[in-house]
Amino acid sequence: MRRFLTPLLLVAMGVIWLLAELDMVDASTIFWPAVLGLVGISVWLDDGINRNSFPLGSGFLLAGALMAWRAMHDIRFGLLMPWWMIGMGVVLLVNRSGVIPPAANRGKAKRDVE
Repeated sequence: MRRFLTPLLLVAMGVIWLLAELDMVDASTIFWPAVLGLVGISVWLDDGINRNSFPLGSGFLLAGALMAWRAMHDIRFGLLMPWWMIGMGVVLLVNRSGVIPPAANRGKAKRDVE
């Protein structure tokens, strides 16, 4: 799945951008929230959900969701940051509770002991 991630992200962002350029959707309503959400998902897919990737991926997803919420319901921008801070606090609590597994030690060379 990882080898298809970047091409699929490019296709998805290109489709959204094209729809915005054709005035079929408002870019501020869908483009930036979608980009943030896709970045969050790509963090999770690239590294798996672990203690390193969970806060970063969740932060991007939460930011995208809040931006979409603001666009759909005409919420003041000043309200987004407190909601994001509350959400990130919950994410960090979950991350440190032990529910999320630690990151695997990928890419480190094993040393031969002679």
